[in-house]
Amino acid sequence: MPTDVATTHNNIPKPHEDNDLDYDMGRIILALDLIDVLVFSINTALAGKTATGHQHAIADIEGLQNQLAVLADGVSNVSVTLDALEDTNVSDATQGMLLQYLTGKWTAIVAKAAFFGVDPIAGLIANNVQEALANLQATKANQADIQSALDNLVGAAPGTLDTLNELAKALGNDPDFATTIAGQIAGKLGTGDKAADSELLDGLDSSQFMRSNASGTISGHLTVTGHVYATGYLYINRDNVGDAWIVFYDDNSNTERTFGWDDSPNAFVAEENDGGYHKLALVYDGSSANETNLPIGHVIWCENGSANRNGSQTCRLYDGDSRQYSCNGSGSVLSGTWRRRGGNIFQRVS
Repeated sequence: MPTDVATTHNNIPKPHEDNDLDYDMGRIILALDLIDVLVFSINTALAGKTATGHQHAIADIEGLQNQLAVLADGVSNVSVTLDALEDTNVSDATQGMLLQYLTGKWTAIVAKAAFFGVDPIAGLIANNVQEALANLQATKANQADIQSALDNLVGAAPGTLDTLNELAKALGNDPDFATTIAGQIAGKLGTGDKAADSELLDGLDSSQFMRSNASGTISGHLTVTGHVYATGYLYINRDNVGDAWIVFYDDNSNTERTFGWDDSPNAFVAEENDGGYHKLALVYDGSSANETNLPIGHVIWCENGSANRNGSQTCRLYDGDSRQYSCNGSGSVLSGTWRRRGGNIFQRVS
């Protein structure tokens, strides 16, 4: 049986000593054809290549000179700092700091003396850094451990006193709180002690109602069964809101009666038995014959009146002498409203 052998790289048939001549002759013809194809392919590929010493001037290549000029200009104007790089964070770097790769960026950190120590760090020997870090990871406290410790520390403290800041505020931010409290307690009376002025109420004895130098406002009611004496003014409705009234109690009719200043007629009024309110009649006690502003309630005799009883009438100073009043003429008009009370008697009502 013939033996088929071939070349190692291109699998071209080769003759073998065990084959007869006729068989190997066909293999040799096939080998020559394959060699011819390979040589042709090589020649074709070489024909598309340039010579080893082939050269072009830069100017012969379209656009190359301009691109090189732009590149050179850009490089000459580039001023690059570490802070400008995308994977660095050195904006706060100061003299003597080191770079450490943290969370995807080179970050400036303070150089610690431990970084340059001569003595080896426990657990960190040659070629076992990862193992040492793994051991540290396994022995560190996890989040659950930390939370449990915090919960035990807080215990049942209320929400307003479960932080150090809240506790500090509650203690008045006093670093010597215990000393302060002890001093305050020392100034207090014992449970069996009695103050020297314990018989007095705010410095008053049983004969006094209030201190002579006190001032203030009573928002409730004050009942006095004796007398009230005032050496100054007694103010009613000092807040200037509405009318000002004093209430009197009528024992005969068991009825409250009011007296005071009514803002509507702008006069003093009093409540009578019929429950109606009437202005108080006042009297002019002056001596001027030319007075025109006489008080409400004042009564005059005025001649030449034409008004009906209780009708209003303009009253004047009589211009013929200084003794009379008149309802006509050109004398000065009396202030307010005057009503006829019968005959020539007129009374100022407002």
